[in-house]
Amino acid sequence: MRPKQVYILPNLLTSINILAGMFCIITSSVGKPDALWYAAAVLFIGMVADVFDGIIARLQMKTSEFGVQYDSLADVISFGVAPAVLVYHLGLSRLPGRVGLGIAFLFAVCAALRLARYNSQATTGEKRSFAGLPSPASAGFVASLSVVLISYDAVDVFLWPLAITIVVLSYLMISKVKYPSSRDLITVGRKPFVYLPTGVLAIAGAVTYIEESTLAGFATYVLFGMLRHLYRFLYPVPQLGAAMVRAPRKRFLRSRGRGRISGRFRRSKQE
Repeated sequence: MRPKQVYILPNLLTSINILAGMFCIITSSVGKPDALWYAAAVLFIGMVADVFDGIIARLQMKTSEFGVQYDSLADVISFGVAPAVLVYHLGLSRLPGRVGLGIAFLFAVCAALRLARYNSQATTGEKRSFAGLPSPASAGFVASLSVVLISYDAVDVFLWPLAITIVVLSYLMISKVKYPSSRDLITVGRKPFVYLPTGVLAIAGAVTYIEESTLAGFATYVLFGMLRHLYRFLYPVPQLGAAMVRAPRKRFLRSRGRGRISGRFRRSKQE
């Protein structure tokens, strides 16, 4: 019997993603500010590996069910459990009682639920947008926020806002709020010219203020989905217009079909 074969390079990158998550968990358990800073920074290595394993698999057309499941399990560790442990040792452990533990547990569970829902909907395809905040984006926001708070020694000042932020991120991951795919935002098709100078300014800001710019980028992505969802809730698109447009087309197709049938009947009768 031939042994089961797997694609090596994409799964190796997924393994690097797991390694980054484990490093974050172990290092953040030390509890010191320097260790927490490195633990948060290493999560970005996992994000880069997660992005490239998907890109390589699609370019080489080497996607498989094994790779999909392995990638999701890696994401649960790196973008669910690791950020939860990081933020717990960063400041949530100082909250009264077991409130901090409950908030960290909520984040990890919501990340796992988000990934499970994504896998179950993979056959229908979430290509241009995601239902719910993607777990890598949520983990990136947590990691960049942790780096900024440690750099400015402001964890104690923003302890409760940090807890509320984690709760909001947890809800967004399991919500129905639509978030655009990063591939659709950057690489797919032509975009307005304003995208180019905006990207140049973002790169310049990232080079000058890398920690603050990273946090601003993730915060912009999180707020974009929320604000767009709020706008569509306040100003819903009327469905009547679309129905009125589709109805004449259906009648037109039916009339064309009847015309073809009647024409064929006349020709056969003449013959």
